[in-house]
Amino acid sequence: DVLCDSLPYHDGEPHFVTPKQIADGVYRYMPPVPEFLVDRVRVANGFATTLPAAPEPSIVAVLSGSGVVEETATTTTATTTESGDAEGAPPQHDVNSGHIFVLAPHTELRVNSDSELQLYRATARYELEAAR
Repeated sequence: DVLCDSLPYHDGEPHFVTPKQIADGVYRYMPPVPEFLVDRVRVANGFATTLPAAPEPSIVAVLSGSGVVEETATTTTATTTESGDAEGAPPQHDVNSGHIFVLAPHTELRVNSDSELQLYRATARYELEAAR
């Protein structure tokens, strides 16, 4: 009962969120809630784009396609995963439909597609300009 009483409910038509393009193939959805945002990335076969870094951890889900993603820390406080090589090359991961992973804060993601690739990132809400 406490949970139901604390959540706002609105009757009527569904609220549709119009995305804003923030990079080539990257669209940001800012739902009418203060807690989170969602980015959609669509990359055509053989192309690439970069998902900007977020100041908080992110959950990334690959919905369709396949490719390679490359993590790049944008600050010295960002951590790199164990898959980086000894010379400090950015970690790369093969991704396919159904893969879900956590992206460290302050880490941009270069997305290279082998086939048309679509992924989504959910993260704490922030303004893009403030994160730079």
